[in-house]
Amino acid sequence: MNENKLKKAREELKFILQNGLREKLCLDIAVAPTTEQLRENSHENLINYIHYNKLKYYDVIISAGLKRNDKENRKRATKRLINILSNGFKEQLGLTDLQAPTKEQLRKHGYNQLLWFIYKKDLTYNKVIREAGLIPNSQRNKWIDMTLNKASEYLIRIIDEDLKDKVSLSK
Repeated sequence: MNENKLKKAREELKFILQNGLREKLCLDIAVAPTTEQLRENSHENLINYIHYNKLKYYDVIISAGLKRNDKENRKRATKRLINILSNGFKEQLGLTDLQAPTKEQLRKHGYNQLLWFIYKKDLTYNKVIREAGLIPNSQRNKWIDMTLNKASEYLIRIIDEDLKDKVSLSK
């Protein structure tokens, strides 16, 4: 990575923050704006410079001594999840009003982008779920009374479901 280009991007980010963007977005002194916030506030040139020079925005943030804006990223992920659920997905899965889909359900129905966004932004799915006002759809302590017999039955069900999916895809 070219240190001069990183330094220039870092200094531009600091300049933008010092000239009113931090106050406008009500950002903590140690928090960087998201790339979306930069675009929304007419600072596309910095994003373009970073992209053109094959830098990573995260490296620019770290170099400037800042942290990612997890709160804003979590809001965006929460909004995406709510949009997915409001388009009939919740009913399709038979979930209650407060019940969230599992990550596996999202993957299986083609919502990998949301999960990738959550992973890429170093967020946790459960925090996104809670911010959306939902309850995680997980079975706590489901392995406590697991015996070898129950484990084999459970694995057979998983394999059968997987095989059924593959057979239906091949038809």
